Amino acid sequence: MSVATHARGPGAWSRARQRFFRHEPADGERLVLRHSRIYILPTRRGFAVIATLLLMLLTSLNCVYAFLAVNMLLAWLHHEYSDQLLTIVAHPLYLIFG
Repeated sequence: MSVATHARGPGAWSRARQRFFRHEPADGERLVLRHSRIYILPTRRGFAVIATLLLMLLTSLNCVYAFLAVNMLLAWLHHEYSDQLLTIVAHPLYLIFG
């Protein structure tokens, strides 16, 4: 890279890195807060993290509910057909495929 490129400002890679990873603060001067109540609201990245965590929570709850439903179904089949494995497996197949 030539000296003229550095004189114009940072290159495309530096601007992209700054934009996505925020290595340097956007404002250079000091900021004085004059209010007693300050609210910190999430940014777009914060909302993305919150949405990701909620999606992970719903996914994990779905797995738990499916596990409980299958175990309840197996217990019901066990009591309904009194330990006959062939009947336990064949009866749902008969209901599905008729």
